[in-house]
This record gives sequence, structure tokens and C-alpha cells, in this order.
Amino acid sequence: MIIFYFILLRSSILNQELQMIFEKLAISQIKKETEDTITVYFKVNQENKEIYDFKPGQYLTVKELINGEEIRRSYSISSSPQDGSLGITIKKIQNGGY
Repeated sequence: MIIFYFILLRSSILNQELQMIFEKLAISQIKKETEDTITVYFKVNQENKEIYDFKPGQYLTVKELINGEEIRRSYSISSSPQDGSLGITIKKIQNGGY
């Protein structure tokens, strides 16, 4: 399971304060886009779906423990808010952690 850091505004719930949340989400799908690029879609709990609402241009930070070291990478959310999914597109880079 990947842990990610998702920055969102929940103004109706938190009186317009910015709330930063760590969540664990399972991957629902990995779609190969090109030879070196994939899109990763996450399973979003339907009961709390409104928590994961996002705006175009918003990003999230993926955090993973690799060889005992915490690695973080920020990715723009590549799915559309109207899609009802949460996805990021990742391009493989030489000597990249993930």
C-alpha cells in the first residue's frame, strides 16, 4: 500500500482552513501510457469520496520506504475532477527511486 500526502481544502467541514492529511490508499489500476510512462489510479473510499475532491493543477506527494529510506515524490493529479477517479502519471527517469 502506498502512503501519500494529499493537500486539500475542506472549507465546508473545517471553516476554510487548509487541512493536510496522510492517507493509505490501494492502487486500483496501473495503465501503461508509453514505454516509460504509467498512470496509477488509487481506490477511493466511496463513503469519504468528498474528501478526495480536487481541482485541476492540484498535486499530491507519494511517500514510500525504499531500502530503509523514506522517499517522497510530488506528482500532479492527472485525472479530471469529473472522472470520479484519482490518478497520477509517472515517467521513469534514469536512477529514479520510483
